[in-house]
Amino acid sequence: MKKLFNIKTIILIIIVTTIGYLNIKNKENNFKNKYADITKIEAIIKVKSDIKESEYSKSFTGQIIKCDNNKNIENTKLKIKFNTQIQVNKGDKLKITGEYEEVNYYKNEGNFEFKNYLKKDNIYGELVAKKIEIVKKNTNIINKLNKKIKEKFQKNYSKQTVNYLETVILGDKTNLSDTIKEEFSNSGLSHLLAISGMHITIIILISNTLLNYIIKKYKLKNILLLISIITYGLIITPSSSSTRAIIMASLHIISKLIYKKDNFLVNISLASLSLLIINPYNLIDTGFQLSFIASIGIVTIIPKIERLEIKNKILKYIYISLLVSLSANILILPIIITSFKKISLSMFVIQIIITPILYIIEILGLATIFIPNQFIFLIKSILEISISIFNYISQINFFTRYIRVPKIITIIIYYLAVLKYIIKPKRKIIKQILKKVIILLLIINLTLSIINYTDNNLKIYMIDVGQGDSTLIITPKNQTILVDGGGLENYDIGEKVLIPYLLNKQIKTLDYVMISHFDRDHVRRNINITSKTKS
Repeated sequence: MKKLFNIKTIILIIIVTTIGYLNIKNKENNFKNKYADITKIEAIIKVKSDIKESEYSKSFTGQIIKCDNNKNIENTKLKIKFNTQIQVNKGDKLKITGEYEEVNYYKNEGNFEFKNYLKKDNIYGELVAKKIEIVKKNTNIINKLNKKIKEKFQKNYSKQTVNYLETVILGDKTNLSDTIKEEFSNSGLSHLLAISGMHITIIILISNTLLNYIIKKYKLKNILLLISIITYGLIITPSSSSTRAIIMASLHIISKLIYKKDNFLVNISLASLSLLIINPYNLIDTGFQLSFIASIGIVTIIPKIERLEIKNKILKYIYISLLVSLSANILILPIIITSFKKISLSMFVIQIIITPILYIIEILGLATIFIPNQFIFLIKSILEISISIFNYISQINFFTRYIRVPKIITIIIYYLAVLKYIIKPKRKIIKQILKKVIILLLIINLTLSIINYTDNNLKIYMIDVGQGDSTLIITPKNQTILVDGGGLENYDIGEKVLIPYLLNKQIKTLDYVMISHFDRDHVRRNINITSKTKS
């Protein structure tokens, strides 16, 4: 126990915690104050993302380079919305005049907080552009390379294939439809659309195989491998999962070069620390949480549950795939339920089938970058068929269920139980402490449940649904009544707002749904609610 709790460790924890707290405090003040009195903006803005087109407008993320009338907002980012036909690309510098707007989001407990989602990318709000002029076209070699790769995809493949290649090769989901994203989410396969450890492993395997034929010197080969991974990281659209995977892969190679071995926990700790230093709001990003915790689950749990020795290659692949999926999902299950309010048990079966297809797509997609256009016909049919199969399988969805969001004390008990009975710490004293804490928390949780069950107070909750009204009433007899459902014309309030809110309140079945009057912003989404929340 002395090694775990020596004075140096305690001091280090206090220092890191203090720095983190001050950093978050400073950022919170910036988000509150920088745009407090700003309505009109005229600034030089650099385009930081690809252009996304919707039914009514186009948008991109822009960084303010220069603003003569307000220096304080320079180097901040905004979501830029515009309707003009001007052609702009990532990396271009634009002179934009427009009006600043705060980000609108539904301020309900348990709903997706879009404002916090933007904070992790240092985005302060939205700018509705009235006038746009191109000041300087993109000259950044990395952005140009990214654009050239996309143009090559577009020249040689169908639109569906291009959208998937941009997603799984370059990490850019801009042109991937919301319907496809929703299908992957419902199937529990969203992680396959994010560049992560699996994708980086494929990059390493391909690069390593090619370098083995060209270079025999161990150090030179690994240095070139490191350069290829870092270059790839610069070309793709960054995310928490891709950055984590690239940092860990780079640390792995550096460790092999210097020490001939590496340490997983050190690598993942340095990767997470790096991302949190860059932006502490990464901590509340679901992608960050899932990526790091799933990796820890795979490394720590597989050795504890792997029991069989299988010689048949197909059976061994199925067995290992199940173990990897199970190990990752054991640790991320509470995060999935809390974030998405639903789980899909079909993902365990589908993932075994779909993962080899993703390998084919990755390999052929990367090959497309290097193969001359006149020879792409050799792989085109295989790649497009693979993507069609990949797209079809992702739509298979059976046994997806909405889940009540567990209380924080239940989540703590769950993780302590996983640590005690699955990971199994070696020291007896830790096992004994875990057992006693679990029992104590179970007693507290049971006591709180009894108190809540016997609470006879009438509860009325006003739900933020944007346009229109919605009210949840819980009677003294614990009957649940939803009055109106609110709703915008082109946004599913039932699916996106009301269901997550109700599940966060531990409500899966409504006893009554009441309509005050039949205006569309009061009634149009109630049918969805009653059908989707009933058990």
